[in-house]
Amino acid sequence: TGRIVYELASGIVCSPQRILALTFSVSAARKIRNQAVEALKATRSKLGISSTNRVLASNYHGFARLLLSHYGTMIGLTLNQQREFEMHDERDLLNLIREEETELPSASILAISGLQESIKECNHAGTRELTPAYNEAIIRLGVEKGWMTYNGLITLAIKLLTDYPRLAEYLRRSFPSIMLDEAQDTNVLHLEF
Repeated sequence: TGRIVYELASGIVCSPQRILALTFSVSAARKIRNQAVEALKATRSKLGISSTNRVLASNYHGFARLLLSHYGTMIGLTLNQQREFEMHDERDLLNLIREEETELPSASILAISGLQESIKECNHAGTRELTPAYNEAIIRLGVEKGWMTYNGLITLAIKLLTDYPRLAEYLRRSFPSIMLDEAQDTNVLHLEF
């Protein structure tokens, strides 16, 4: 939070709303948000900001979900606040696909099973190679079955920002300051995001 106050005081950023703080866990995001509010309350008159301006602090998955809830239709996904996806890890998702006899191309099945391994091995090239088939499967399962994976939130957000560079540019301009917390807990997918 000291960095947040510093960036505002030095004029690097003109409003707390233009700061995005990303972290690995929900609890860490909540802690950053609460600390930022307290720090800004203590210094807001010196900084010339109102108390309603807030830093956007989120975990990676929450921010990806926010992007997809607003812009997911651009990549064929319907994700909104009224419809909650059933969240699964890749192993559970593969079991559900088998149990419900959901038909998917073999490349999609291989991508679902291989992506997590590629992430664990810090294999950037392998992760990028598997992502298109993985996304195809996740979009289909999300639309047809209401299933989603945590990795799917990130890969689809990456797809959204890659396919729509004007949206990526809009976000870069909206958040000229992005702070990463808990960097030791990030993986190749988070770094790509």
